[in-house]
Amino acid sequence: MRVWLSRLTTFSVVAVLSLLLLVLYPFYPLYIAAILGLVLGALALELPLVSLFLAVLLPAFGAMYQDPYVGLTYFAVALSCLALVHVWTEVALV
Repeated sequence: MRVWLSRLTTFSVVAVLSLLLLVLYPFYPLYIAAILGLVLGALALELPLVSLFLAVLLPAFGAMYQDPYVGLTYFAVALSCLALVHVWTEVALV
C-alpha cells in the first residue's frame, strides 16, 4: 500500500507541475500540454529526475517564443537549479 501511494504521489506531483509549467507560457495548445503532463507523469514513475528535467526544459521554448531574454533567463535558472540539486523531490519543491 505504501509503495503504491508513493508512486501515485510521484505521478501526480510531476504531472501537475509539468502541466502548470507548460501552461505558464502559452506555446503549446492546452490539450498538448495536458498530454505532455500525463506522459511526463508516467515517465516519472521510473525516471523522476529525467521527467522533471524535461518538464522544466519544455516550457523554456514557450518563454523564448514570448521574449528571448526571458526565455534565456528561464533556461539558465532552470538549468542551474537542476545542476545543483540531485534529489528530485527538492527540484519539485523549488
